Amino acid sequence: MDYERKKVLREVEIETLNEIVGKYKYYQENSSEGISILINGGWGSGKSTFLEDYSNQKDNTNYQFLNIYKSYEYDFYDNAFIPLFSFLENELSLGLDLNSIFSITSKYVLRKTLNIPINAIKKMLSDKLGVDINKVKKELVDLYNEYNYDSSIYDDFLLIRKIKQEIKDKIENKVKNKPLIFIVDELDRCNPRFAIDTLEILKHFMDIKNFIIVIAVDKGQLQESAKTIFGQNMNSDIYFSKFFDYQFNLNRIKFIDAIDFSSIPDAPQIIDSVQHIFDFLGISIRDSYKIFNEFLAKYDLFSNKDNPWTPEQCVFILFMLVLKNTDLMFYNSILHNNFKNYYKYIQDSDEIDKRKYLDVFQFSLFGKSSVKACLDNLYENFEKKYMDLRFLGKYVNTFGDNHLEKNRKILTEMYFFIPFISTEKTYGETLFAILNN
Repeated sequence: MDYERKKVLREVEIETLNEIVGKYKYYQENSSEGISILINGGWGSGKSTFLEDYSNQKDNTNYQFLNIYKSYEYDFYDNAFIPLFSFLENELSLGLDLNSIFSITSKYVLRKTLNIPINAIKKMLSDKLGVDINKVKKELVDLYNEYNYDSSIYDDFLLIRKIKQEIKDKIENKVKNKPLIFIVDELDRCNPRFAIDTLEILKHFMDIKNFIIVIAVDKGQLQESAKTIFGQNMNSDIYFSKFFDYQFNLNRIKFIDAIDFSSIPDAPQIIDSVQHIFDFLGISIRDSYKIFNEFLAKYDLFSNKDNPWTPEQCVFILFMLVLKNTDLMFYNSILHNNFKNYYKYIQDSDEIDKRKYLDVFQFSLFGKSSVKACLDNLYENFEKKYMDLRFLGKYVNTFGDNHLEKNRKILTEMYFFIPFISTEKTYGETLFAILNN
């Protein structure tokens, strides 16, 4: 079983970006000539798709569009200058001497990396790596001196400045007749140093007339990258305010709006409950696709006309798949019948991501049971053989089997959320088989 994704149309966001770009001189704040725009969206919010849609506007002939600079593809470089300048050269044919740029900027990056107190380097080597300081001290001091006190430092500084100005002049020449939009994506996925270095480089090109820089990023994640580099006490809002003239947020896409459910034959009637779980637990649209696709594979494999899954069973299995993808500790505590201990851990935890489950446990999405009641019943009956409620309901207790009557209510509730495979399997084995098949 499979599904088709709907084309999510972000007309409002596209119109907003067109408004800012079209009147960019009005929206300038830090820049005197060009403009830099931040599009903020969480991980998996559809930023990349939005950027593709925006750059592919067929009727937008007022601007030049470069291919999107997908920075994550290049963050294995230590030197953020090289992939960025190489990309601009390939896109705009600027006539840059990339070999010379590589040589000069690599030396600059190495000096920048080594520009920390020698005592800090020694302490790190000793404490973290167990290196004998006496054996490497001279080499470290020589490197430190070479790249910090060498007489060529000023010359290198002038060369770096000359390279930036040369690139700036060449871009200005390319955009003097028609504004150019340069889109940067996936910066929040890069390692912190590469992400911040890329921003610091771009900062020098934000004052080019008709050069419009659009950066789509999870701002919170980028702020964490900055704190990794500059320390947790830095004011990241002030730091980033110097980069961007205008910021706006992408609206969150709802999962139910992004899937064509008519493309799924015999789709279970659980969509509202699915959306409720995804929303409450903050599941990104990207992860929602993955989880729902995995659920459909389970549904297709185990549910059939002779043994149809109930809506309650569907939602519980999907809830377990959410945990499998987002909280493996919680997931494994259930599959290994350790839920009671994990529940106590959640109660005692100060972590917001853990304490949110206390509210999840009260969800009444599964027939007459809450999530907590389901998990408690599973904990108590984990090792018992599955009893098919279809036959249990037809059984007439002629001989007054008190044990059966005593367990009928519990077994009935178990059937609400554990689909049937075989009476030879326990409830724990049944759940494990469904989730890991």
